[in-house]
Amino acid sequence: MNTRDFPKQPSEIERIGVSFKPGIRMAATGEYVATATYVITDPDDVDVTSAMKVAASELISDEDGDSVNETASIRVQGGDDAKDYRLSIKATTSLGNVLEQDRFILVREKLVAV
Repeated sequence: MNTRDFPKQPSEIERIGVSFKPGIRMAATGEYVATATYVITDPDDVDVTSAMKVAASELISDEDGDSVNETASIRVQGGDDAKDYRLSIKATTSLGNVLEQDRFILVREKLVAV
């Protein structure tokens, strides 16, 4: 698993946050993430965004307290066990720059021993 992997179980609802801090020149220019779009595709490259995105869950925020508006996040739900989904995030900054990142949602059912 690398830093772009996000493990979750099928029944979990989780927020995935992505920092665009390395690409934003906030200190020098006041630049910030103004908008973000999200697309989730399954292993067959089929768009499953509407099935996995929690309604109205997009957020551009200061989730980690470091600075303002460097993070975009989305809440995800569902997914089929043993499948890896690609979450593609495209952020547009206040200066019109477009930044993109991918995360991989690794859906795995973890059995609990009784």
